[in-house]
Amino acid sequence: MLLPDTADLRSLFEVYLPSLNVSRETLGRLTVLEELLRKWQSRINLVAKSTLPELRTRHIIDSAQCVALAPSTKRWVDLGSGGGFPGLVIACFIADYPDAQITMIESNGKKVAFLRQVAREAKLPATVIQGRIEIEAPKLTAPEIVTARALAPLDVLFDMTSHWSAGKTVGLFQKGEQYQAEIDKAKIHWNFDFDVFTSAVGEKSRILKTSNLSKSQ
Repeated sequence: MLLPDTADLRSLFEVYLPSLNVSRETLGRLTVLEELLRKWQSRINLVAKSTLPELRTRHIIDSAQCVALAPSTKRWVDLGSGGGFPGLVIACFIADYPDAQITMIESNGKKVAFLRQVAREAKLPATVIQGRIEIEAPKLTAPEIVTARALAPLDVLFDMTSHWSAGKTVGLFQKGEQYQAEIDKAKIHWNFDFDVFTSAVGEKSRILKTSNLSKSQ
């Protein structure tokens, strides 16, 4: 049974991601995120205007799938965080974990200001870095998981994250219906293992879980 986006968040999680443990505190943090995004959206374009009526399913539930695929992970990096998906949603969940941390990299100054305000008001374990990914990401310690949502083709994402491959960083990359073409193109220059997961909220969307990345000889 599918629920309309107007349903309360807990009900939506129970339908779309029943395996995910969603605490009362997490719901509170997600509510702060939702309220601030709706407020800021009138000033800057954080999400596509056409998707705003589906904010809870199209963005919040969709992003939470990353946590469902790696429920005990504490060290995350989110690339090109934009309006905070999936980075801020992940932060809302891992705030329940001791010593958890997510680093978000975003180049747009206005979006950085939004990300930082949500992190501050929701008391999230998040650090927001303003800058270009290719410059800022290599400065960071290898995370357990790196995420990116509709940011760049898979082979480009591998270029951005290959410096972490020795640390066994796993990628969770949210993709559209052309995901297989991206996999095939990436295989030309990269060796990697991968699993494909169908999105709970979009039948044409996929999440690619990649690991053991190395450059082809």
